[in-house]
Amino acid sequence: MLSFFTEKLQAIASPWAEYVNELDMKYVSISGGLASHVEFDMKRGRTFQNLASMLYCCEEVDLRRSPSALQLERWLNEPKGPSPTFKFRVERMLSNLLDIACDTALNRGFTGFSAKVSPAEFVFIGMWSFPRPLGSLSCGLCAGVLLYVMHEDDVDFRDRERAAAILHLRYELRQTHKDVRLNTRVCKHSWAIIDAVNERKVNLSLTSMIQRVAPKGPAPGKNAKRKKRALRARPYHNKHRITPTQTSAS
Repeated sequence: MLSFFTEKLQAIASPWAEYVNELDMKYVSISGGLASHVEFDMKRGRTFQNLASMLYCCEEVDLRRSPSALQLERWLNEPKGPSPTFKFRVERMLSNLLDIACDTALNRGFTGFSAKVSPAEFVFIGMWSFPRPLGSLSCGLCAGVLLYVMHEDDVDFRDRERAAAILHLRYELRQTHKDVRLNTRVCKHSWAIIDAVNERKVNLSLTSMIQRVAPKGPAPGKNAKRKKRALRARPYHNKHRITPTQTSAS
């Protein structure tokens, strides 16, 4: 049933669906992309569904969306596609997410767990890196969504703090939920974690977070192979990375 639904989503012809496919080819499936550095399910349209869910939540972050099958299908079929400003912010986020995943000093949030990155973790990690427009959320919601809000212009987060936040999110979800699925319960908990991070209620020292969360580190076999792939593929990414000077939108 799930594979049928993911393939059905992937078959949609719309501006949003076209943009999801573009991001997949540019940042995920391409040589040196996220799939080369992060272990997650890429079977039968799953990557498309994960990216679409991420964009769905980022577009209206103040609504705290939890993407359901029907909501995602309805949203993908909307005739009006993403704005240039939204596209720039999405690509800046994915570029930063890829930087963190590629850097062995920062990527413990991905390599420090034996389990693959679940769809829920992928969506909310990406949202955590997404830069939201100033004033788009109320003060009570200033936490926003993980890397989404941690890129806000008036918030001073460093990459090491973003990396610690990713590690913290995955640890907290896996400590609480036996099965980390993209459901209402996990989404609600993810929002609560994001609020705590952005309200500075979490110690975002990466060194301290690694010692608390993943002191033993991952099994060496898989990550050694992933590291070799990263070293071979990294020059391609550097050549195609997005910088703030590439936008005409403010």
